[in-house]
Amino acid sequence: MIKRLIPNLLTLCNILSGAAAIISILYYKEYQMGAIWIAVGAFFDLLDGMVARLLHATSPIGADLDSLSDVVTFGLAPALLALCTMEGRLLASGYVASTALMMSLPFLLILPFAAYRLALFNNDTGTSNYFRGLPVPASALLWIGISLSSCACAVDTLSLVTSYGLLLLSCILMVSRVPMLSLKHLGAQMKASHGTVILIAWGAILVPAGCIYMWLGSVASTLRLAMLLYIIVSLAIGRQIKSNSDAIDATQQ
Repeated sequence: MIKRLIPNLLTLCNILSGAAAIISILYYKEYQMGAIWIAVGAFFDLLDGMVARLLHATSPIGADLDSLSDVVTFGLAPALLALCTMEGRLLASGYVASTALMMSLPFLLILPFAAYRLALFNNDTGTSNYFRGLPVPASALLWIGISLSSCACAVDTLSLVTSYGLLLLSCILMVSRVPMLSLKHLGAQMKASHGTVILIAWGAILVPAGCIYMWLGSVASTLRLAMLLYIIVSLAIGRQIKSNSDAIDATQQ
């Protein structure tokens, strides 16, 4: 009984981290601290699944708790972070408060799309060697990177169009069936038919991101670049990702 509780306790730490992120963002305007709490939630999200599999303690309740926690940590918290940072930028650029708020409200769309994405994930009985659509943790990391790296920048027409465009793209990708790269079963992926392509794809994401970090020393800019490259590369080699996964499934049958 206690063994089954351990993964669920870790999942509850995830949702508490999301709540702490929301408080930091809304009440204290501590956007970096909010981002850190989201990252802490991501750590617990990764850990609870690993512990559940290690202890053979997976359960339907655990899966439901995980999704509910993810809605808070990777849906609501990043949506508020994007909204508040955009509102602050608009106010600093001379917009009146009511206009700044109305122009920032679209970023709340991250929340319902994340919730729908998680519902799709819970009912997906297909392969686990790749993601179908943009995972909500990846979406959260994208918006952490975008929000923190641009929060001190003035707003102009180009930056507004870019921000709304990225919002639309990330929301659509979350509920899409587009094959996206996954680190699950990476060893098996490397040995399959398109293993070299998968390896090069990860290199195309991680190497430039690492160079940006060494050059700028900015975690936010690094996250923004890494997540954008993740999306671009996944879209570019979606057919190979699916083919590689099908080959792995065929060998496991």
